[in-house]
Amino acid sequence: MYSQATIPSIFLFATLLSIAFCADIDFALICDKGYRVSAIKRAKTAYSLLGSLTVECEQIALGESTNCAPQQSVPKCTGLLEGCTGNTWLGGFHVYLLENTTQAAVLDPVCCSSPSVQIDSGSCINDQLNTGTHDFSHSIVADLVYRGWQCWHQYDKKAKLVDLLWKTEICPFQSSDFPVITRKTDCEECSCECGIEQCSNGASPVKIHPASNMVIPTLFQLASKAVAQGIDDRKIKMKFILDTESSNAVFRELLNLYPEHIRSLKELRNRLKVDKMDLRKCRIDKEDVPNIQTSNLRSLTLGELSQLRDEFPDWYDGSNKSINIVRLLHRLMNRNSRKMMTHLGISGKQEFGMSWEKHITKLLPNLLSIEISSKIFHERFQFSKFCIAFPNLQVLDISFTTGLTNLKGIKQLKNLQKLTMRDVRLKDKEDGYRELSELKHLKYLDVSSKIKPTGYAYNPHRIIAALLADKVRMQSLEFVNCSMTSVMEHELRGFIQNHPKLEAVVAIDTECEKGSIHEINVLNNSSVENIIKSLEYTLLTNNEALSKHCMFHIFKLFESDHEKLQDSEIDDCLKTLCHVLRHGSKENSVVKYSAFHIFAEAKFFETNRFIAFFSSEVPAITTLFYRTGRSMKYKWVTKYVFPLLVKIFERTVNSVTLGRLIPTKHLNFLMEETISMIADRHATPRQGLRILEKSDRLMSWEQYQVISRDSEMIVKLFKLVDDSHFYYYERIIDLASKFMQKGNSDDYDYNYVRKFNLVLQYFKEVPQLRVLKVLRHLTGMMSENQLKECYTEEVLENLIAYQIAKKLHFCS
Repeated sequence: MYSQATIPSIFLFATLLSIAFCADIDFALICDKGYRVSAIKRAKTAYSLLGSLTVECEQIALGESTNCAPQQSVPKCTGLLEGCTGNTWLGGFHVYLLENTTQAAVLDPVCCSSPSVQIDSGSCINDQLNTGTHDFSHSIVADLVYRGWQCWHQYDKKAKLVDLLWKTEICPFQSSDFPVITRKTDCEECSCECGIEQCSNGASPVKIHPASNMVIPTLFQLASKAVAQGIDDRKIKMKFILDTESSNAVFRELLNLYPEHIRSLKELRNRLKVDKMDLRKCRIDKEDVPNIQTSNLRSLTLGELSQLRDEFPDWYDGSNKSINIVRLLHRLMNRNSRKMMTHLGISGKQEFGMSWEKHITKLLPNLLSIEISSKIFHERFQFSKFCIAFPNLQVLDISFTTGLTNLKGIKQLKNLQKLTMRDVRLKDKEDGYRELSELKHLKYLDVSSKIKPTGYAYNPHRIIAALLADKVRMQSLEFVNCSMTSVMEHELRGFIQNHPKLEAVVAIDTECEKGSIHEINVLNNSSVENIIKSLEYTLLTNNEALSKHCMFHIFKLFESDHEKLQDSEIDDCLKTLCHVLRHGSKENSVVKYSAFHIFAEAKFFETNRFIAFFSSEVPAITTLFYRTGRSMKYKWVTKYVFPLLVKIFERTVNSVTLGRLIPTKHLNFLMEETISMIADRHATPRQGLRILEKSDRLMSWEQYQVISRDSEMIVKLFKLVDDSHFYYYERIIDLASKFMQKGNSDDYDYNYVRKFNLVLQYFKEVPQLRVLKVLRHLTGMMSENQLKECYTEEVLENLIAYQIAKKLHFCS
């Protein structure tokens, strides 16, 4: 809550906006009782010489057991250690103005103590907060507090006090009310060494994070993307050999950019040691086969194969619909690959030859994971025989398969740990799932659907109810995903009761979406934190349908439920939207579009609350939205994104209130990109001019000086006139003229000659009095040499001709 210590909040911001010119004013920047100051910042504003002073607060003790009091005397600022001592911590300040003209102020610490908080005085350190008259930002981690305080006066050459220098004592603490969980005591990360977490299909293990912060890409992931982009742009030439992990990451990012990069394998195969290939989006042909064969593979996932039917026909199939998958895999893999292969993905409706599973188990003896989603089971391809052929499987994906009567035979997979069967509908209504109870090592079960059920009365997706009816008990089960299925809360509770080791349930877009089960971690949309965690999970698993559903709930929060939200929850949602834009993959374009739609359409972003408390975030958010929109490569996406970008730009300038300024750098960015959108026909002249004219009204004199120096932007403005209607043409000329006429005549770096020639060129094409006024203004700012350079005989003749023509027109 953004207030002066009135309502408890995790973070409390108190801002010293302005100080009246009276030396005895006491302005309080004090946290609620039980809170510590966790950050101190100062940033310059248009109405404060030294800047706006801000503190952030975080709770470490209960308010009723905490005592806070100011010091007996104001700090003398002689450099001696003052402020809080012993078992007390800094809980805020009283601010006293010492010098009216410079607004230099002294900070009088308010110290707090609680029986539940113990400070380790023997481990304190000192750290400087600021340098004179400059902005600063200082924060501490969760297990530290500010305590002691030192300050010095800083004077200018005329012995006038201009600022105070501050240094603080920082100490570790322990709290029994709010124990700090440090990295040493936190749960260890998911193991990626063995078993199910090895993810033999090349994907990363999925962990449901208890915190609501989105997972930030690692430096390794960012570097892999950068290298792949450099190779794609032909800016990086691979002159060295990458290790296996780096090779896999770079090759994966290359395929994410363009699946056609499978052709690059021929050039890069001696530089990349790839042992995991996910080619489901690639259309491989017979020329690619020998290039793939050169890699020693542990994991291979194939995509569409129908184009290889003529090259690898199944001679025993009279219909010529099947492909000889065994012969194809034999050609794709060298001897090392066939021995090393642990994961194989051969999804799709393409039919294979009879008894192909028996031959593959001999070809790939160490196979532990297989994906056969979208296959059709029938008499020639029976599920029970498939399970008998692969008894050592640990991971199995049979999602979207059809023709399954029941799961008989699955008990043969004694080592199975992960089973994914999304949208699998069994023909047997009774005992179809019973054999799942025989899987003693099964930890992960995904029975979610891809399509939202239409009703409860008749619904083939009542999978949890079917598992309960078949009395299925999976003794090692830790995770289940039943999203987009029809499951009632009492059914889910019954399922949880039958599986004591169950740790997490994903139940997004179900009947129990708003319910809360405290015994385990349930991902649904019951709270802001859960919505964000659910979105994180869906993005990690590339589930676009569920991601869109989570984004819809975020839109609903900002559209109609924002009054119920805490400021910290709004901040988390904003960070989440930015994360989606910043780190979402190309496959998440629809989800990115949802983020644009939320910021452009949701009502919260037009409220006074957003303008008052979050307007400082707008420049960075707007820039991120624009750059993301420009980089989106799908034409259908950009077609719908740019109208939303225009609305976001309009909301940005409309969010500025009296007494506030858009930062100059961001203002320049807004105007330049608005002009570009008009020029590229992504925005209409009417829309663009609304943004430009509002920006013009918001500018300070100093910002006019900066804008008027930007000759390239003014050139772009003049170029807009060529394609504009007369009505817009008048307004564009007015804007360009205003920017040029408000240039500072004392700025000797001005390129007057260039601007004169620019305006003159336009005057020759479209003679107008207003343009002539711009020339006259520039003339008054030029030196004698510049005037001689500009006013040649030809120029004077054109100007005289214009005056004569004007008089003749007037006389007629």
